[in-house]
Amino acid sequence: MIHPTAIIHPQAQLDATTSVGPHAVIDEHVSIGPHCIVGPQVHLTGHTTIGAHNRFHTGAVIGDAPRT
Repeated sequence: MIHPTAIIHPQAQLDATTSVGPHAVIDEHVSIGPHCIVGPQVHLTGHTTIGAHNRFHTGAVIGDAPRT
C-alpha cells in the first residue's frame, strides 16, 4: 500500500510488497526490497539500496549526510 500523499520518484524501485506511509518522500536512486515498511514523513534519498524486511519510523532520513 502506498499512501496517496507519498511522493515517489518515477525511477525509484519499490517491491510490490512495500508499504509507504503518508508524506513520505522516496527519491530517484532508491531501491527498496520486499516486505519493507516506510513510515510517515520518512525521506529516503541518495544512492540507497534497502534489503528485505526493514522498517523506517516516523521522520527518519536515510541516504543523506548526517546532521552536525
